Amino acid sequence: MSEYLNRSSSINAIKSIKSLFSELNDVYGKYGIDISKDVGRKNILISAAQEHFFARAIKSIVGECSNDGRTGMADIVIDSMDGKEVECKVLCQGKKGSWSFQADKATLERKGSCDFLYLLFDRVHENVAVFLFKELVPDDFHDPSPGSRGKARLRKSSAFKKCTPIVGKFTNLREGWIEKYEKDVRSSNSASAKRIAEQKIQMWYNKPDSYNIQLEKIDELF
Repeated sequence: MSEYLNRSSSINAIKSIKSLFSELNDVYGKYGIDISKDVGRKNILISAAQEHFFARAIKSIVGECSNDGRTGMADIVIDSMDGKEVECKVLCQGKKGSWSFQADKATLERKGSCDFLYLLFDRVHENVAVFLFKELVPDDFHDPSPGSRGKARLRKSSAFKKCTPIVGKFTNLREGWIEKYEKDVRSSNSASAKRIAEQKIQMWYNKPDSYNIQLEKIDELF
């Protein structure tokens, strides 16, 4: 795990976020508003909670830590680690199952490198993951596309090599298929079967890394 965040402290933060939103649902519900229907607005509210509760989780491990959600300020500053900065991102799974890891590339270019703490949810916020990316640099992100307001997509092939899954997990599909076909080569009973497996290995070897992300049920964490 990270030197400043672990599974148990992350679960405590998730528990606090869940408790907060249970109360918020009741408050909004009194006025006839179902905040669970708008994933984007709910994630905005979760963002502030993520910074607050994960700063508290980090503080429980390494000491002095603060959070400041104002524009232009670091989300979390670990004062006990010489002011180390951690950017927090709440990410909800897309309607088709995709994940859009993003960051403001101009800000990262100004800083040079930064840790990123991604809090991942499914679309009904019943399953969760916590991924910590250590010391990402501008080259770990693609260039922003026109109309993206400076938001750049994560370059998964390099960035996931710097990722520690604290809650949930991920698997590299490319590596998994290569391993499978290498086993097929060793166990093949004919020259044709071996040749097909070797061709599959070469195909996957030339493909970019792709990742399968697995969340954990929130209610089973506590």
